[in-house]
Amino acid sequence: MFLEGLKTDNWRGKYSAVEAIGNMAYCAPKQISGFLPDIVKALREVLNDTHEKVHEAAIKAVSKIGSVIKCPEVAELLDVIILALGNSNVHLNACLDALLKTSFVHAIDAPSLSLLVPLVDIGLTMHDNTSKQMASKLMGNICNLTQDPEDLLPYMKILIPAIKNSLFDSIPEIRASASKALGKLSKGLGLGNSVELLEWLNMNLHRKDLAPSERSGAA
Repeated sequence: MFLEGLKTDNWRGKYSAVEAIGNMAYCAPKQISGFLPDIVKALREVLNDTHEKVHEAAIKAVSKIGSVIKCPEVAELLDVIILALGNSNVHLNACLDALLKTSFVHAIDAPSLSLLVPLVDIGLTMHDNTSKQMASKLMGNICNLTQDPEDLLPYMKILIPAIKNSLFDSIPEIRASASKALGKLSKGLGLGNSVELLEWLNMNLHRKDLAPSERSGAA
């Protein structure tokens, strides 16, 4: 209901929905963790709302999600992450660079994933190679550092297409990072959750219409 409220043209209705979503994420982090992918995706769309109060409420809502993050390394970069989610054209690369330079001592928890996975998704769809390379490396780090691999399941709809596209990228470094991320993801989720991916890889490995780089990515 609240997510639908974000689609209204009435700024007051949108403002109320954003506030409610932020309060829910803060008050019930465990119960709402499975919905965080959809929540953060919806909040991303209103972070740049033209109405100042809606914009401010969206920033506060994302900050409330960040306040329940247990991974201190991600929590310390929350302000930078919010900037990147709100204006990726300006702030994304600086955020990705900061995350890649961070030495993670603690595991990445579910609330952290809700903010990091969208950054990977944005980065891999950017046109500049620097963003794509950094995002592919971050994707591998996320798959390796996630506390509970099952926390990644709600993000499979985002991660799998991102990995597939990266495996077919023309840049070898991006293909290599994607393959490592896929290996870590499959290991964490187990064979039962990886069968479809393996079948897709095997199919593309034997396709004659693919470029050598694409077959190399599948290999």
